[in-house]
Amino acid sequence: KDLIEYYKNKGVDITLVDFRNVKTYVGKDGLHYTQNDAATDNDKGVVVTLNEISSFSGLDAEHLKKMRITNYDPRILQKHHSVNKHEYKVSQYILDADVIINMPKPKTHRKAGVTAALKNLVGINANKEYLPHHTLGSKEEGGDAYLHKNLSLTKANKFLDLINIFNSDGNFKKARAALKHYNSLRKKGVKESGEKYWEGSWYGNDTIGRTLFDLNKILFYADKKGNIKYQKQRKYFIVGDMIVSGDREGPLEPSRKPVGIIMMGYDPACFDRVVASIMGFDYHLIPSISDVISRKGGVCEITSGKQPKVLTNVKEWQNEDLVEIANNLSLCFRPTDGWRKVLW
Repeated sequence: KDLIEYYKNKGVDITLVDFRNVKTYVGKDGLHYTQNDAATDNDKGVVVTLNEISSFSGLDAEHLKKMRITNYDPRILQKHHSVNKHEYKVSQYILDADVIINMPKPKTHRKAGVTAALKNLVGINANKEYLPHHTLGSKEEGGDAYLHKNLSLTKANKFLDLINIFNSDGNFKKARAALKHYNSLRKKGVKESGEKYWEGSWYGNDTIGRTLFDLNKILFYADKKGNIKYQKQRKYFIVGDMIVSGDREGPLEPSRKPVGIIMMGYDPACFDRVVASIMGFDYHLIPSISDVISRKGGVCEITSGKQPKVLTNVKEWQNEDLVEIANNLSLCFRPTDGWRKVLW
């Protein structure tokens, strides 16, 4: 509020806008309740269709049906991601813009490993229910929600779906009953299997990086009506606030990490590559960064085999190789528990 007032006194008109159509909050009973603005003719989004150019294109129907986003009705996600359809609902404000300044606060992230410029684009959506975050099942079963195959965990996921479906339908009594079964089955499954990971919050998540690629493609190439073009549609700049960052259990429960850095750049994948390196992480082991770099589609302008040019007033980092920075000159961030095996 102080910042807005400051600029208004300077004659600059600034408006803060909430892009979200759906807002959620957690009740005392542990259920997630929603407020749907779109249902009241206050829809703030435009559907952008990627279909065959989506990073999910080519996945079979069974896999696509297993994609999930925590605490949201799975039926909604399945309406927008199927064999011949991949679409997102993006704020009209984003599509109308000629210039986008992305201002992430880089930190560790349970699902993505690191959240910086690429992951920050989750915020351009009007409806988060369109965003695949993980895929049901263990790695052995073709999913990425957790590691070990276990019948009790499979049943727990079925009850988790019921919780979200009942919530969406307003049947909270059934949702509470399903929540009790879910908690019991998950506890049993963890005891049986020794499972440490859940809902894609670990290094095996192969879903969230695909979503981030699609969102960044939309930001660069979708025109004001949401149609994908061959040429970039808007100018783009990144200002990353690492004055105080966060490690351990980000993004919702990070440990305070004073860093004193402001980062800037033009290429989101390369920006994140540098962020991961100064945190002390090998970006090759973080699919939400490395997969975006390796995919074709104009999101990253520097290929994985080339070194981004780093200009800095930190003498130790100036023109230094990112591997050297990560291994010997980093800020020693601690990853989330789900990423410790590969990043720590």
